[in-house]
Amino acid sequence: MSFSKDDKDLKVSVTETSSLLPPVSVSSNNETTYSSIEQNSQIKNGNGSNPRSGHRQKHKQVGKEPIAEDILEHAMVDAYESVISDNDHENEDEETRWLRQERLGHKTLKWYRRPSLFMIASVMFFASFSSGISMSARLELLLQLFCKKLLFENNGDTQTFMEIDIRRCNKSQVQVELSQLQGAINISGALVAILLSGKICESSDIYGRKIIILYGAFLTFLSKLAVSSLISPSVDRFHPWLIILASLIDSIGGGGAVFFGMCNSYITDVVEDHMRIYSMGIVIANMFMAMAIGPILGSLLVKFTKSNIFVIYIDVCMTFAYVLFIFFVLPESRSTNARAKSRRNSMAVDEDRRERFQKKRRYYYDKFITEINIFTSLKNIWLPITQQDGSKSYKPRISVILLLLIDTCLTSGTVCAGQILILYGTFKFDWTSVEMGYYMTLNAAAKVIVLLFFSPYFLHQLKKKFKIETKKVDKADITCIIFCITTDILGALIVTFAGSSKVFISSCFLHCFSTLASPTIHFAIIKYSSTEKTGAIFGAITTLKSLINLVMPASFLYLYSKTVDVEPRVTFYVVLGILTLSLILAIILTSSSDTIKKTPDYEQSEQSPHLRRRSISSLQLQKEQRERLHRFMASRRESSCSLNSGNSSVGSIVLPTSPIKSIHIRANSTIGTNMQPSR
Repeated sequence: MSFSKDDKDLKVSVTETSSLLPPVSVSSNNETTYSSIEQNSQIKNGNGSNPRSGHRQKHKQVGKEPIAEDILEHAMVDAYESVISDNDHENEDEETRWLRQERLGHKTLKWYRRPSLFMIASVMFFASFSSGISMSARLELLLQLFCKKLLFENNGDTQTFMEIDIRRCNKSQVQVELSQLQGAINISGALVAILLSGKICESSDIYGRKIIILYGAFLTFLSKLAVSSLISPSVDRFHPWLIILASLIDSIGGGGAVFFGMCNSYITDVVEDHMRIYSMGIVIANMFMAMAIGPILGSLLVKFTKSNIFVIYIDVCMTFAYVLFIFFVLPESRSTNARAKSRRNSMAVDEDRRERFQKKRRYYYDKFITEINIFTSLKNIWLPITQQDGSKSYKPRISVILLLLIDTCLTSGTVCAGQILILYGTFKFDWTSVEMGYYMTLNAAAKVIVLLFFSPYFLHQLKKKFKIETKKVDKADITCIIFCITTDILGALIVTFAGSSKVFISSCFLHCFSTLASPTIHFAIIKYSSTEKTGAIFGAITTLKSLINLVMPASFLYLYSKTVDVEPRVTFYVVLGILTLSLILAIILTSSSDTIKKTPDYEQSEQSPHLRRRSISSLQLQKEQRERLHRFMASRRESSCSLNSGNSSVGSIVLPTSPIKSIHIRANSTIGTNMQPSR
């Protein structure tokens, strides 16, 4: 066997392959035996089938005589593939390996015991359906109670509270009172969520996702039960401050922000990286599907029963049912090993605090301050400085900050201003609970269509056109974000200048595309962090969203209450400005994104000391291996020396030294002679 001049570096004796390249033998009946190699390939694939073994089947056909040249080629390909398979996971930390092994273990479970996208999507559907069915009825009851309250304060001596005729209400004044109540609920709820949401999400890394979801769902049930007793038409007085206190019960559990964070964390645990955006889209689609069915069903129930409170009671019962579903059915997604590791790390931090503060009083004081400090969780999204070509690089940090700013603008311009759309519809077009239900149903249905049908096609086209990155935000992410912002701006223009109810409702068909932005941004941020901190990262995002919910909805409602009598569209002008700012930030993001090249400081901030691993470029290693293999195969095909010459020849090949040192393959031209790697 001969080699070309370029392959002299390949002619090195190989000495250590007992685990990587097992014996290959050719039996006397001319049938090639690949026992150990086939077993190794099966183990690498995690199952009993080897997708790369198709090229070997030709030797097992009757009448086909294998030649030593093919045996050598197959042995080399197996060795090369084994090296590639090992190097694919060489940069994995312990948490990532556990996550991969856990996903493989889930496949052996029955569907109702398996943590899956179906399970978390079902929880989202139950939660959204129970809230959506009573949304318009709850708003209608609050409008009636505020109307009675205002009339009772003026005519309290002549009429009882229940006998007041609400047709004599001042609609503008009722709108002001209701918007102020919504603002107070948002501010108080956001304050509580800011203090608790980050720690709640971070606790899911220690105690699991299920227990946190169950905790929030149970508090939501208690909150709805309390509110239903306060807004009943049979009450003889209406106290808005009690509504605020009842709503705070839900905020103690983190509210919707923590629930979304847990859904993101659950999906990260059970879904592969390239499917996360689409999977979160499925979960959000279930939410909007439930909100599309819920309001219209609630409107029909109100229409046939002539009772708004009846729908409120149905909401309470359904919420209790989905609490039972979480407790008895929803499987835990985070592995036992991962939870134990997070618990050990938490105990290590606590022990370090004890060592730093010898006095017991000082220790508990520092622990209390750390727990209530909202900026503690935000440190998880403040990336360390990285290294690029020997110099410091701020690009990863800037990219994450820009992504968070874009998410802030989109949340402010869409979610936080969503309450104004309903209030504006009741003021401008005299909507009742029936029209509000139809609007919310159409809005949710349009978003479901986008997430279930448009999203897969759109994301597939982006993946075909752009290179998908796993360590930084890529052009596919940025293109999706810019597209969502653009359609949102067009929808806001229609809302602002709509002259009829039909034109106003048609804005739903443009606003619906913006639902892709939030999961794209969140999972782009996750690319810059390790899997060990998934719950902590989403906890930081949740804390930031709670800060937004503290400021923006109250600001919009306050602005609307001050301008509704003069120019009610002023709030929409502000929304247009915020969305335009997000578009500018997305354009800046195209030139700021960069991959993380970890420095020792970054390693220390991301992992515990006993889990630090060396960082190498596996892609470059794979490229070198392919080039070496292709050069060798080309030289062997062009060689004039045949292995069938009757004399034994030895070909010594060198593959890269990681994770093996070298490989020595002895190819004998005599069929039936065993080929063994040298020890």
